[in-house]
Amino acid sequence: MIKKDNNKLPNVIRKVLMLMIICFGLSMSVLWLLKESVFGEDVSIYSYDSRGRLILYFSVDGNDDNSGANENSPKKDPSAFISCDNTAILLKSGDVFFTPGYTVDAGHNVLITTYGGEKKAVIDGTQKSNSSYAQYKSGIYQVNLNARDIGGLIEDGGYNYKRVSKMEYLKNDGEYFYDTDNGVLYRKSSKDLTGNVATYTFGYYSSAGIGIKEGSEGITVSNLEIRNFANHGIAIGGETNDISIIGCYVHHIGGCNGYGGGARQGNAIQGWCDLENNITITDNVCEYVIDAAITFQDIYTGAQGNSSNLIIKNNYTNNCFYGIELFNLTDKTVDCSIYDNYLFNCIDISGGYRYRWETLEPEIQEPKALKAGTMNSGDKILFSDNICISEEGISLFLDSENPSVYDFNNNVFIAPTAFVIDSNSYYNSTTDIFMDISGVLTKEQKELLIYYQKAGDEKVGNK
Repeated sequence: MIKKDNNKLPNVIRKVLMLMIICFGLSMSVLWLLKESVFGEDVSIYSYDSRGRLILYFSVDGNDDNSGANENSPKKDPSAFISCDNTAILLKSGDVFFTPGYTVDAGHNVLITTYGGEKKAVIDGTQKSNSSYAQYKSGIYQVNLNARDIGGLIEDGGYNYKRVSKMEYLKNDGEYFYDTDNGVLYRKSSKDLTGNVATYTFGYYSSAGIGIKEGSEGITVSNLEIRNFANHGIAIGGETNDISIIGCYVHHIGGCNGYGGGARQGNAIQGWCDLENNITITDNVCEYVIDAAITFQDIYTGAQGNSSNLIIKNNYTNNCFYGIELFNLTDKTVDCSIYDNYLFNCIDISGGYRYRWETLEPEIQEPKALKAGTMNSGDKILFSDNICISEEGISLFLDSENPSVYDFNNNVFIAPTAFVIDSNSYYNSTTDIFMDISGVLTKEQKELLIYYQKAGDEKVGNK
């Protein structure tokens, strides 16, 4: 046996060995990223959570030269660390992290959450133009954005989703056209916009505020506010396992071009059902979304495998076109449980522009609180104890090419059209409540509507 004299090892090598021993099981990517700040530091300053994740702190007032080991020494930019295995990314309460979006690239055992206060940390896709509006011609102004695509415009404290698909469609005040080839925004305005900068939500097809890529496992996103993204707020790729989205506030999502140039894209929480297993979406609030608050759907190329134990529970949605959507689940079977959700006020926040593509006039479609369409006969879907109330559109919409297996229990569906159920869709609940509010309401109907609306207000207030 040869006895090694560690004192003869170079100082840097000894520190690397010590760090690797203490961080046993931690990915080499984290070690490499931390090396500059850890060398010269006592590695014992780092701590781990109950799942063995290295805890790193971040703040917009931090410095990337800091260790990130505690609240007093936070790093600034979390993007390089989010895909590192066995890492807990803690973002400071109330801080606003402006970003084109963070991506968990096939990560394992990763937590992204808030620390240090009751306010959620904010991930914000808002962008501003580097130049100002200039007059293009009478009543139309232009500004260079050089963005791959955009969503809505943020103007005068509000949001504008009046996007048209062709320059010649700019007819009405407030409408805008984005030339994606040249990165130029054109805005129709009765007011002089010269000298103003453009503020817009960023994103493009396949992007997200937090994107969880294929192959990821053991990912938790919790207690964050995610806002102002033109595509998805949170996107979960296929071939993922043990993913949890918990207690997040996701809002003002959507507006970029849809796949193939169709409808405007944008879901608050999107899951691609291709070998997705053990996905939990719970205790979230989703508001002001162009498309669905929460959706599971097949990928466009067709799912390669089944998905199981998909859970959507105890969420609150408001001012979204769809509250919860299951769509195009035809290639492989899906096992999904949806219960204890409050789905309120389903509307088209774009005022008809979400489907305004090859037409001059806005296309008004009916929003739907709970939509299940184009399902597989082997799908097993449980709907239980959900409250679905919409002053517009349809509360329950079932449209399946095959007689899918639905299990409905103790749901409330209230809307101008309480339900639309295709003849091929299996439905036999005797415990659901349906109320059509298209006409004059009776006293009992008004009392029931107020009761459930108050329940929803209390629910979101607790979040």
